[in-house]
Amino acid sequence: MWEFPGGKVEPGESDIQAASRELLEELGVRVTGVGDVQYSVRDADSAFVIEFLRVEIEGEPRMIEHTALAWVEPGFLRRYRLAPSDRMYVDEVLLAEAEGGNGHLRRADDIGDERASPQRG
Repeated sequence: MWEFPGGKVEPGESDIQAASRELLEELGVRVTGVGDVQYSVRDADSAFVIEFLRVEIEGEPRMIEHTALAWVEPGFLRRYRLAPSDRMYVDEVLLAEAEGGNGHLRRADDIGDERASPQRG
């Protein structure tokens, strides 16, 4: 099964701090900006709410925690067996956006010492 990278927001972390930590651990890339939450869904198998944010990175993604990596245009994502919440995000947000703009990103340099938003997982 394929899934988008990411993970839990730890206590005291902002979205950009969590994304920076997770994407460095999983893909070895540096996060330079994050957008607002694009989509939220409650994980059916836990108490977590999964939130999807657009992230801008520097560096070449590499497999650190996973065995395969794919960089895919939104229109081709339906060919992949995705985690259920990722499938909903693709169907309800990414494919709809493929016809429009890409939203606004908050740059890491603009955020500075932003403090935590509510814990998410």
